[in-house]
Amino acid sequence: MKTIANRYLEITQKLSELSGNKVLTCLFFLIYKGILDLIYLKFVGDAYAYFGICISPVNIASGWLITIIMAVVFSEYYKGNTASSVMMVVFNMFYFIPMTTYCSYGGGSSSFLFWGIIYWALLTILQLRLPVIAWGRSGQSEMSAKSIFLFTAIAAVPVVYVWVRYAKCRLLLNFGEIYQVRAEAAGYGLSTPLHYLLNMMPIVLALLIVLALSRRQYIALIILLGLVFINFSIAGHKTVIFFPFILIGGYIFYRKEMISMILPGGILVELAAIAEQFLGKGLIINLLFRRMGFVLAQLSEFYYRFFSGSSIDFFRQGIIGKLGFDTIYSQSIANVIGNNFETQVVNCNNGIMADAWANLGLIGIFVMPVVLVYCMRFLDFASHNVNSRLIIGMIVYYSFAFANSQWSTVLITHGFALMCILLMFFPREQSRKNR
Repeated sequence: MKTIANRYLEITQKLSELSGNKVLTCLFFLIYKGILDLIYLKFVGDAYAYFGICISPVNIASGWLITIIMAVVFSEYYKGNTASSVMMVVFNMFYFIPMTTYCSYGGGSSSFLFWGIIYWALLTILQLRLPVIAWGRSGQSEMSAKSIFLFTAIAAVPVVYVWVRYAKCRLLLNFGEIYQVRAEAAGYGLSTPLHYLLNMMPIVLALLIVLALSRRQYIALIILLGLVFINFSIAGHKTVIFFPFILIGGYIFYRKEMISMILPGGILVELAAIAEQFLGKGLIINLLFRRMGFVLAQLSEFYYRFFSGSSIDFFRQGIIGKLGFDTIYSQSIANVIGNNFETQVVNCNNGIMADAWANLGLIGIFVMPVVLVYCMRFLDFASHNVNSRLIIGMIVYYSFAFANSQWSTVLITHGFALMCILLMFFPREQSRKNR
């Protein structure tokens, strides 16, 4: 096993050095953009509802110009190689580049693209210039077995309590009963603190699982996997049971230097998606590039169009609403957007630029990049010298969470702030050993 692991490490190091070359990185960035344009034109524009082909020469030129500029600075993320650097790589691949493609070929307006470029330029500058402040603990440190069991016991309390009192010790073994269980769980009537605490448990349990695996605490690992199954049985959310395995996969296969392999890896996925399309499938394009890329861009423009002529919410459906300020909208903003641009059954959640337009309007284009970067700096602060293999799955998850939800919802309801606090107690490694 050690021979295989060492061989794998040698291969990844060589590939990372090759793909980290600045000229190759620029080339990969442009190739990724070009193939994504092709995917939209050939397989998305006329194939899916709410999309279409509407070519804009102005937006094509603007989109490629800013793409070339971003390609030049993209390799700077590899130098920092922090948690936020990985998030910026994901943001560029699944938010920024799809936005330029959608505006070029899908009918996105030139004004939306212009403000999108301003937002992205500010976000990029702040990410590259704002210093990272490290959490004070340094050097090699370990987390004892007692500490892992203590955190496990604390995490078990709300999960077991809800499972016993509300779910009546149900064990969900049949996936066909998931929607029935979800409908039942919606009527539990949990208190607000307990509801938030339970929502955060998938994050906590997943982090503890990879930590137990890394420390070879197999008894704790078995207990934690049992808690994950119990948590899944409460409300039937599939992400609860699959999420830990994504983190385990990241721990097994990821190495810190592999940040430079994410972009060329994305190109390979694009090519695989096109090949799959010719085989009559289209699952990768539908779930990854359409749903996680073009839909985000389209919904962001829907938010821009709606709030350009309607009252902004000032976070009253988010963090300000918790202080007693009522929103002027009778529905969630996600439903308001759905009602205005699609159908009355569509819940159009969106983040990043949509968050800016919905809550601060034009001012948000200048304010929200600051907010987003400080959220990422909080993660950098908490995860400094934490083995990147432990948290790579979490980093990718929260990249998509910020792209799909309001920042305060991600911070509190999705457990981002709690995760950062937990990471402050994780074992540290020397910088050169954080692999």
